[in-house]
Amino acid sequence: MADDDRWSEPGSILRHALSWKLALEAEGKRPRTVGGYLDTIELFDRWQRENGGSTQLGALYIGGFLNDNIRLGIGGATIIDKAETQSDQLENLSATDFWYAGAHAGYVFAPHNVVNLEIELLAGGGSLDINRVDRNGNENSNLIVLEPGVNLRFNISQTVTLGVSGSYRWIDNVDVEGLESGDLAGAAAGIYLEFTEF
Repeated sequence: MADDDRWSEPGSILRHALSWKLALEAEGKRPRTVGGYLDTIELFDRWQRENGGSTQLGALYIGGFLNDNIRLGIGGATIIDKAETQSDQLENLSATDFWYAGAHAGYVFAPHNVVNLEIELLAGGGSLDINRVDRNGNENSNLIVLEPGVNLRFNISQTVTLGVSGSYRWIDNVDVEGLESGDLAGAAAGIYLEFTEF
């Protein structure tokens, strides 16, 4: 780790993970447990770098557990960097040009285990606002969105969970010349922190 420049790169997820490592050690977590968490983040960082053309989305989910296994809430996501349209008719998408939100439900298997699995679904809608290159003006579409996913969860404490997520975003109702629904759909991967109590 110390000899790897990725861990000292400003703004990288690995550099932020070092601060988290200190917090875990201060809580008295075992070195093997801390190492396992950091290995997971490093795998995610490696995947991100190998898929450098991927677009980054920021997401927020708010809700509550009905019982130990089932949770319900709302959630949404939006572009936080830029996305290439790969079209000579359309400009690239920038922050908030594409967003979606909706109802969110999840089911956690063996929630009290240190490592557990969750299946989830977000169903809702969104918006696409894009400028044209071939003529002045922009176009807007109201979208239909379904996003099923699977999360690998690590219970760090009674109130904090680290998750590694994988999902597939299905999009319909794109009404923009030069762009199809499949251009916005696709697989996604992420890493998140979940706070269950305050």
